[in-house]
Amino acid sequence: FLLSGVLSYSLGKLEEARIRLERFIDTYPPAPGARKLLGAVLLKQGSYSSAVEVLEPVLELEPRNPRLLLMLGEAFMREGRHYPAGELFERAVRLRPNSADARFSRAVSRLASGQESKAVEELSMVFDEQPGYGRIGTLLVDEGMLKPKDLIAALKEKTPGVPLGRILVKKEFVTKEILDEFLRQQAEGIKIGELAFRLNMVSRRHLDQVLAAKSMRR
Repeated sequence: FLLSGVLSYSLGKLEEARIRLERFIDTYPPAPGARKLLGAVLLKQGSYSSAVEVLEPVLELEPRNPRLLLMLGEAFMREGRHYPAGELFERAVRLRPNSADARFSRAVSRLASGQESKAVEELSMVFDEQPGYGRIGTLLVDEGMLKPKDLIAALKEKTPGVPLGRILVKKEFVTKEILDEFLRQQAEGIKIGELAFRLNMVSRRHLDQVLAAKSMRR
């Protein structure tokens, strides 16, 4: 059941993976590896209370596993239990202080619990140290053009190769006109290559179009 569960998960067959992993855990209750994979499945399915139930026993066996702390913390946070989520994220950051994922999760937890200033400060630090993580988002927040909670929501949907600006527009957190104007403002006095590096979340094609339109109006 374990191998077939892993295979089903790798193929994106979440319900099939859940059934097979649950059968394996019923036979071998401790099964930390199977429980962590089942926890990942349940998180993707939105079964957060079940994910907590599956992952908590593993925490007793692996209290210093940062990935486990993040998974369980996310399950708690999705349930609206921000205090235990925050405690787990804090532990993950202490174990992996340079982990962008751990610090990003802690920032999300802080925002959810009303600590907006600390959340934004943490996000800015993460983005400054790792430019590709969403620098355009923090610039928009700094300019008052985007709410911190909207930035976090957009980043949760971020996938490699998809510009963050496209997600922000698609979710209607900013309009395309606002985004274009923002890029034009940022482009003043900056070389195209430097701007692409600094933002890193807009496609080169979109940037070229914006700058070309700007030059035509001169």
